[in-house]
Amino acid sequence: MTRPDYDLVQSTFRFFIVLGERPGEVVRLAVWQILLYAVLVAVVIACYWPLLTLVITSAVQGVEPSDQAVLASLGAIWLGASVSVIGGIAVALMVQGAWLRLLTHGRTQPGFPMRLGGDEGRLFGVNLVFIVFNVIGWGVVTAMLSLLTAGAAIGADHDPAALLVMSPLIASILMAVALIAIFVMLRFAAAPAMTVNERRFVLFDSFAATRGVWGWMLLSYLGVIAIAIVAGLVLGILQMLPASFAIGYLAGLGSSLETMSPGEVISALASSPFFIISFMFALLLQIVFRIFLDGAWHGVGAYVAMRHAGAAPADAGVETPTASVGAAPSEG
Repeated sequence: MTRPDYDLVQSTFRFFIVLGERPGEVVRLAVWQILLYAVLVAVVIACYWPLLTLVITSAVQGVEPSDQAVLASLGAIWLGASVSVIGGIAVALMVQGAWLRLLTHGRTQPGFPMRLGGDEGRLFGVNLVFIVFNVIGWGVVTAMLSLLTAGAAIGADHDPAALLVMSPLIASILMAVALIAIFVMLRFAAAPAMTVNERRFVLFDSFAATRGVWGWMLLSYLGVIAIAIVAGLVLGILQMLPASFAIGYLAGLGSSLETMSPGEVISALASSPFFIISFMFALLLQIVFRIFLDGAWHGVGAYVAMRHAGAAPADAGVETPTASVGAAPSEG
């Protein structure tokens, strides 16, 4: 089966193309994602509430909590930790699976679009392998860096000029390791989307999907990063709204601010509806920004998975890289 040429625009803007084609589905998934995480946070807070109440009460009364009260709150601590870990993993898998189904062939669940099924189980396996690879990789890099640093220190004790030799060597080795890590991550990048698209556990088969195009994928991811930087700058300006209001509000308190405790300042801000609304608006913007960033990041892998399956559009009204900048290099 002949795969279509790699389209840099389609890959980089896959999420935004889906947004244009299925805006209702994208908004529905985003809303449900926000609600799911809100429920998870609410449940975790409810689990920790006895401990939070104990800490706040002790702080207000100016006394240390008793050992019996601390031991009584241990159950809440374990429950909150369990819910946050297990619930966080489950929600993350549900969200990842739903977005990848939408980004590949537009498959979404009617009604509640999230689920815990075969896709999510296979994604758990793929992500678990990625975590193991990361732990091993960071362990090797840390050990290697420690040995090199120790060797440089010992060499500098005997000959200070040795440090001038070792420092560039260490930097070169770290650069080489970083380049190798980027290459490996690019070769595995299509695995989650292929797992959902083909409804089977995919790991090393991602190498076949990324063969010869991992360089273009790197350009796509760099494009997503550039979009994220620009959007982040705009978001940062918008998120200055609650900070600006807080500064203006506190400045209006004048000399009375000097006699207020930190708790009283926080209470004064929390009692202002304008501050609360602006703060919630800034928080919502941050969540939406994160959703769009994750979607755009997943979009590259989704495009590569579709291209490998022969489902990616060969002509979307724009020039492909092979037509516009020459044949793709034979990488990998």
